[in-house]
Amino acid sequence: MVREIGSFQVGGRMIRLDGLPIRELIGTPGGPTYRIDPNGEIMLGQMYVQYVHLMRPRAPWPLLMWHGGGMTGAAWESTPDGRPGWQMFFLRAGFDTYVSDAVERGRASWAPFPQVYSETPYFRTAREAWEEAFRFGPAGSWHPDPVLRRTHPDLRFPVAHFDAFLAQAVPRWACNDALT
Repeated sequence: MVREIGSFQVGGRMIRLDGLPIRELIGTPGGPTYRIDPNGEIMLGQMYVQYVHLMRPRAPWPLLMWHGGGMTGAAWESTPDGRPGWQMFFLRAGFDTYVSDAVERGRASWAPFPQVYSETPYFRTAREAWEEAFRFGPAGSWHPDPVLRRTHPDLRFPVAHFDAFLAQAVPRWACNDALT
């Protein structure tokens, strides 16, 4: 039984942006035009954390689940094929859980480029995820057509749901490790 579900941010700092052009934006098709002035103070660099506290936890310490590069805390909540994820496993085992989204990922803050970061974010390609980052198959095994993809022998990941897994990937800045 769950006692409490909530969230909070860790870290962050306020900076001021100046000298940026004012923009006009239509937020909804056919809607009014809004004047957007990006100059002023913004908050950046905070991590997002969602927690679940149990009524009677059996473990003395909670678990913090931290995702890998280019992913978000969603990777802990459920599997790409829809099964319960590690968060539910540990809740059922009696642990309070904390699921994080690192700086500039998922539900954490974002900051503008080039005003804050010295380089653009990078986007992981499907081939990089398949062959290099998560190593589902050897070099040359990726193909946009799922039928033509090759995996390593005895791979246990449900590769029929690789595209759903890839949909969880978000851009990543290589220059913000100090904030993270």
